[in-house]
Amino acid sequence: MRVVLLGTAAGGGFPQWNCACALCAEARDGKLPSRTQECVAVTGNARDWWLLNASPDIRTQLTATPALWPGPGPRDTPVRGVLLTDAEADHVAGLTVLRGAARLKVYAPAPVLAALTPARAVLDRYAPGSGPTASPRAASSWPAAWSSPRTR
Repeated sequence: MRVVLLGTAAGGGFPQWNCACALCAEARDGKLPSRTQECVAVTGNARDWWLLNASPDIRTQLTATPALWPGPGPRDTPVRGVLLTDAEADHVAGLTVLRGAARLKVYAPAPVLAALTPARAVLDRYAPGSGPTASPRAASSWPAAWSSPRTR
């Protein structure tokens, strides 16, 4: 298994845009490295990747990570899906960036899917028929599936 930390900062990144603390000031001065918002990529075969959450910085994170670059086809991507841990804005805002990925799957606990139901109207503007559902056999439009893990 390979795990890549795409971002390790809290919501808003580091330095925070509205913070004048000593650490944020040092980052602005280049004395500390800037960091993007929390997101993790995981693979078991170096070919199919899953994201743990989708930060608002996801485009920057994907383009900075060669293993996650598109190809070999013009719209192919090694990103197979997103595993959401919660419905916090800094964990789901990147889904709008990922809307162009064919067959992308999004998995989340049922309460997270319920919290994201209002987001369907926004996502439908990009891909009619998309949006949260508890069905693992959702429509073939983006995303390929929104579902909760099965419980025993």
